[in-house]
Amino acid sequence: MGNPFPPEKASWRTTQYCLGWLPCGGYVNLQSDNSPAGILSKKNHQQFMIHFAGVMFNLISMLMALTVLGIGARVGFPDMTMNLLYGFANISFGLALLNVLPLPGLDGSGMLISILNYVLPDKVQIIMRNINSVLGMLVFVFIVSSWFRESSAIEASFFRFVNNCFDSIVMLFVG
Repeated sequence: MGNPFPPEKASWRTTQYCLGWLPCGGYVNLQSDNSPAGILSKKNHQQFMIHFAGVMFNLISMLMALTVLGIGARVGFPDMTMNLLYGFANISFGLALLNVLPLPGLDGSGMLISILNYVLPDKVQIIMRNINSVLGMLVFVFIVSSWFRESSAIEASFFRFVNNCFDSIVMLFVG
């Protein structure tokens, strides 16, 4: 017996059956008329937009919290509410900065991979392996060394710079 439904335009929307997106930027194809089940990958620009949306979500969360913080400063919210909003905005800003790093599992890695797949498709694995090795070792050394000593001047100046950037953004909203 044939297919009772009329043929639809072939697209990824007709093969996805509410299974959600895969973290690798693909989708699940359960079945269609002639194709087997499997995982299909999205195009480079689509993968970039998916990972970019993760970073943008953190920034939009920060901006929303700062907007409410600015309204609260004018209206007179309680100090505890103001502190919670400031903390939420600060954490969202930090997550956006962390998430944009090209480390495996973070959105920055996905964005970099999609750009490299577009520019240098045959060298992506080698470049990402080198970047992951160097950044992974730097993060490991930073974490382990912070357990055994006080922060250095370089680390302190970096955190001071990030804090000053965030405070400048807060001043735009709170005034």
